[in-house]
This record gives sequence, C-alpha cells and structure tokens, in this order.
Amino acid sequence: LLQGTVSLLILRALQKEPAHGYAITRWIHERTDGTLVMEDAALYQWFLSLSYVPVWALLFLLPRWI
Repeated sequence: LLQGTVSLLILRALQKEPAHGYAITRWIHERTDGTLVMEDAALYQWFLSLSYVPVWALLFLLPRWI
C-alpha cells in the first residue's frame, strides 16, 4: 500500500457521518471487495497517531484529503 492509503480510506469512511471502529473497518472491507482487511489494532493506532498532529495541520490538510 502507498503511504497514506489507510488514512484516506478511514477519512472517506467518516466523510458522511461519524462511525465506530467496526463500521469503519466494515466500510473499508466492502469498498475494497475484501482485498483490504483492517484489524482493530491498526485502526486504533491510526487514531492515536492523530494526537501527534498539530490541530492547524488537521484543519489545513483534511479538506484536501477528502
């Protein structure tokens, strides 16, 4: 996978409405026709990585990713 692919998929899953972890992983599994299976630990690590990103960067970058 290219760097940022998982982030993009997660953000796309959250684009319409908030969702819990199971719904996000299910959305990714369905959209990739079962090719990509995300485990809960990977999703949790992704959410933790957001805590290290400055808020200004999220506000600047998120609209461009979606």
